[in-house]
Amino acid sequence: MSSILLSPFQEHRAKTLAAMPQRSLLIASSAKPKVRSADTHYPFRQESSFYYLTGVEEDSAMVVLLKGVATTQTLLFVHPKDPAKELWEGVRLGVEAAQATLGFDRVASIEEFDTLLKELLIGCDTLYMAPKEPHRRAIEKAIAHASTSKTHFALIDTIVHIDALMMPLRRTKSAWEIAQIQHALTLTQKAHHAAMAMANPTLYEYNIQALVEYIFTSHGAKSDAYTTIVASGNGANTLHYTANDKALKNGAMILLDAGVAWGNYASDITRTFPVNGKFSSAQRELYTIVLEAQYAALGAIGAGALRTHINTQAVRVLTQGLIDIGVLKSSLDEAIEKELFKPYYPHGIGHFMGLDVHDPMRYKDSTGAELALLIDDVITIEPGLYLPIDDPAVPEAFRGMGVRIEDDIWVQKEGYINMSQAIAKTLDEVEEACQKSVYDYI
Repeated sequence: MSSILLSPFQEHRAKTLAAMPQRSLLIASSAKPKVRSADTHYPFRQESSFYYLTGVEEDSAMVVLLKGVATTQTLLFVHPKDPAKELWEGVRLGVEAAQATLGFDRVASIEEFDTLLKELLIGCDTLYMAPKEPHRRAIEKAIAHASTSKTHFALIDTIVHIDALMMPLRRTKSAWEIAQIQHALTLTQKAHHAAMAMANPTLYEYNIQALVEYIFTSHGAKSDAYTTIVASGNGANTLHYTANDKALKNGAMILLDAGVAWGNYASDITRTFPVNGKFSSAQRELYTIVLEAQYAALGAIGAGALRTHINTQAVRVLTQGLIDIGVLKSSLDEAIEKELFKPYYPHGIGHFMGLDVHDPMRYKDSTGAELALLIDDVITIEPGLYLPIDDPAVPEAFRGMGVRIEDDIWVQKEGYINMSQAIAKTLDEVEEACQKSVYDYI
């Protein structure tokens, strides 16, 4: 592991220990390899909180953070070196190299975990771990053993879901984390612009997907952040469309939802553009409604803002737009009160983003009150309108169109920084990108 990555993960461990109460223990396991079929596996993707604390990209590993009354300890358990296994699966870090390079107080073989656990439990009364922790049975057995031991002087009496501790810590991003996301967006920008430049009616959706993913991997990325969506024509009205198998038709639009991960940190961008490079008048009208809705939502962002308020700003613009193009026949107030816009804007305004493309942060506190945005949150803002081809309420000129515009936003004390500002978005910018050569971007 590169020493460049050492400091951020040590900082994450220190930040986590500072948030833990005295006499507490955190246990987190790496991800397990996932079987694709028979004896073949999907590419390995590390469990996010484990990665946040370690930077380690191996399976069969565990991290333990221990906070006593006056001292702390960080421990890593890894798979020992095994030349025969490494012949098939690749070189592992091993105990000695991990101890020398990763900045843990102690590194041991994963085979020693069950034995050392009994020692680690002494003096602790609170344990943080996941409900589906792979070693849960061994941990519960060790806790039961401690409860009957005459030598223990404290006992685990509270087991807390690890997310209750980790999600607030992972939510606000450090400067280093922002840099990972920004680099991911640099590659994502190339991919979206190349897709705009290459699209034409002789291709299929999968040709665009192949181009996007080629750009990601050819610039050193190990993985996309999620499965690429290339939804042309009416396909854009399926929110999580992944078939990507239709011919691109002249006069249709493509909704491209694609983002790369860099160091496991996600980007998440959607752009909508014409297959032939020029928006029709109806396409321009629908696109402008969604773009103005995004601008309205962005204008409400800043530390202390509520997600529902941000969404409300977009809803008003989207709903008025639906009225203006003849989809809805009511007044604006009635359409909003009765949520008549919902069939055409069925999702929320956005989500948290980080090590997971949909970072699983809480939107409400334990009382049900909405949580306000914080400085250094990273969120998406992604209004859209989806007009199915078979909906008789939709005027014929707009049927089968779907538009979504999504950017990645870094929340500031006042306002925000649009981290994806450089990706073509206005009508003129998109059409200009469509006229370029694909070789300008790859």
